Amino acid sequence: MKEFISFETYANDAIKLADMIKKTGRNFKSIIVITRGGLFPATILSAQLNIKKIDTFCLASYANQIGGEIQELKKPVIDIKDAIFVDDLSDSGNTARYVKKVYPDAFFACVYVKEKGKDYPDLYVKEYPQDTWLIQPWEID
Repeated sequence: MKEFISFETYANDAIKLADMIKKTGRNFKSIIVITRGGLFPATILSAQLNIKKIDTFCLASYANQIGGEIQELKKPVIDIKDAIFVDDLSDSGNTARYVKKVYPDAFFACVYVKEKGKDYPDLYVKEYPQDTWLIQPWEID
């Protein structure tokens, strides 16, 4: 099953994630974006949470296979203390697990999760069935 997510829906869900982050009571001072998926939600979170210090953790998995080996393309260079790691989706949980392996104290938030990936982020907005293919707004042909 495929589900298209519009820019409006995505933005509203990212704002909901910002509200959830505010309710944690934590004072995050920076955002570490998991690229490329985390770029769009990080922009919204930056504005909503008034966080201007942003860095990236660039990761790739071989052949986009679920369970494939993760390769680090670039690590964040800013201090990760009081940082929130942001991604768009936790599908299998591999990325979130990897981030928490490299940075055990990482606080990981994403907009969407699927069943297999829901146990790894600290916060998320919506859960989808594992067999749903999410079509992000920027993936339109």
